[in-house]
Amino acid sequence: MAEGWGMTELTNAATVSHPDRARTGAVGTACPGIEVRLAGDGEVLVRGPLVMRGYYRDPAGPAGALDRTAGCTPATSARWTPPVS
Repeated sequence: MAEGWGMTELTNAATVSHPDRARTGAVGTACPGIEVRLAGDGEVLVRGPLVMRGYYRDPAGPAGALDRTAGCTPATSARWTPPVS
């Protein structure tokens, strides 16, 4: 079994585990063309073509959710784990 991670604001999965390197609780590596990093507080930041441009009928949306410099800030926390060799 492999895992992945995405969210509505991303319109698709941002990370996917390769079946040969899948680990329970790990969501894999970033998909091609997607930049994923952690802020100092552990918040996940995502940048790439799959990040939505705004909220329907509410272009401002939740304040700070779409930061074009930092990326999409979904208020999701995570931690990096070493890759499987």
